[in-house]
Amino acid sequence: MPTQHLHTLGLPEDADMEAITKRFRQLAMHLHPDRSGNALDEKFLRLCEAYRHLRRHFNEQSATQLSLATQTRWDGINRRRGRRGCRTQRRFHTVCHSDFKGIHLNVKA
Repeated sequence: MPTQHLHTLGLPEDADMEAITKRFRQLAMHLHPDRSGNALDEKFLRLCEAYRHLRRHFNEQSATQLSLATQTRWDGINRRRGRRGCRTQRRFHTVCHSDFKGIHLNVKA
């Protein structure tokens, strides 16, 4: 985890995403150019950049964990899937096509 960005927010190295978001919002309210009066405040820009990097880091980390956890489940689904798709997809397509074919609605405004 990028410790430099955590130090920019003033957080310890073991902070989670919830604490990071809470601290970012507190500091952003305090350092925002509309509130502080400074046009392009350097502190606010560094704060936003640090939050963006930390959010990206946590999103990549959670996506990796999710893909590892569901890998075996998706392998089983893809193995059973044939050329025409899953049975539920074929059935849904057939039901919709046959039930609604030829229906015409006259709408008068």
